[in-house]
Order: sequence, then C-alpha cells, then structure tokens
Amino acid sequence: MCHLFRGSLGRPGSPHQNATSNTTVELFTTIAAQRLSESIGQLQLSEARWLWIYNHERPTTAIGGITPMQKQVAIGPWLHF
Repeated sequence: MCHLFRGSLGRPGSPHQNATSNTTVELFTTIAAQRLSESIGQLQLSEARWLWIYNHERPTTAIGGITPMQKQVAIGPWLHF
C-alpha cells in the first residue's frame, strides 16, 4: 500500500514537532483564505458586471423592449427602483 504521508522523525508532543505542525496548519489556512477571498472577489465582480448588463444593455419586454435605465430616464429621476 502506498502512503502519501510519512511519519515524522520527531517525537510527538515535542516543541519541534508542535512548531512544525503549527506552521503547516498556518500555511494551509493562509493559502485557503487567500483563494477564498479571490473567489469571493471574482464573484462580486461578475455580479457587478451582470447587474450593469441587465440594467443598461439588456432590453426587457415587460417594459416595452427597453432597458431598465432607459425606463428610468423616461419616467424621471424622482422614481427609483
């Protein structure tokens, strides 16, 4: 059977072993948090792009085949949706 991880040469519970374990966990946590924040940032950017397209470029048949922003301009600045 092939093992992906080898046992440590240190003694369990020793200061060196604990430091190695803590460093590994911190590194993994930092990398995971960075990737998660990048993913969230990409999601927010995609959402902002979609909202812009929906409101400014995509005609809507329910309001006469114009964009929501064109409807906003036609109605006037006093009505916000």
